[in-house]
Order: sequence, then structure tokens, then C-alpha cells
Amino acid sequence: MDGAVVMGVERVLVGEMDGAWRDECGGLARRLSEMRRGLEGLGVEKTLGEEDAGGQSSLVRMVGACRVLVAGMLEELQVMEGIEKEVVEEERRWVSEVNREMDREETAKGAGAIWRVL
Repeated sequence: MDGAVVMGVERVLVGEMDGAWRDECGGLARRLSEMRRGLEGLGVEKTLGEEDAGGQSSLVRMVGACRVLVAGMLEELQVMEGIEKEVVEEERRWVSEVNREMDREETAKGAGAIWRVL
């Protein structure tokens, strides 16, 4: 990445993630959603009546753990997309502010009596 030095502060411009990243996130979200629906469709809690000494059968615990993992991965994808949007928006605001500051400096330099320049 290229760095930009503005007002004595080094700033790395990030920009939006490329299309391949978005496609991969979308594909992962679809697959994870399908897995979540599949796990919900098992009906494990309803069909298993006998429980082991731990309170739940191993199958119920495994399916429950898989549900938690899938939900966590879906949440992680949403968080990553949210972070990307926030970073891009913050960078746009920063660039706009730098542009406004540069415009103010240019306007301040240009205003005044012509004889002062000569």
C-alpha cells in the first residue's frame, strides 16, 4: 500500500476491498446459512429422548456445538463487512476534510490586495 503524507501525518489509504473478497464472503455466508438450516432441520432435540449421565446425549451436544460455530462464523463475516464499510467511510471523511483544509489554505493565500503580491 502507498502511504500519503498530509499535514505532517503519514496516512495509509486503504480503499474498498476487491470484488474477489466480497465474492468469497458472500459464498461463505451462503454455505454457512445452508449449514445452519441443515442443522435446524435435524430436529435432534425432538427425536432423542434418552440422555446420557451428562444430561444430554453426545449427538445433541455435537449438533449444538456445530450450531454455535456456524452462528459465530456468520457473525464474524458480518463484523468483517461492517469494519470494511466503517474504514472506507472514515477514510472518505478524512480525505474530504483534508481537501476542505487545502481549499481554505488556497483561499486564504489568494485573498488580499494585489500590491502585496507584487
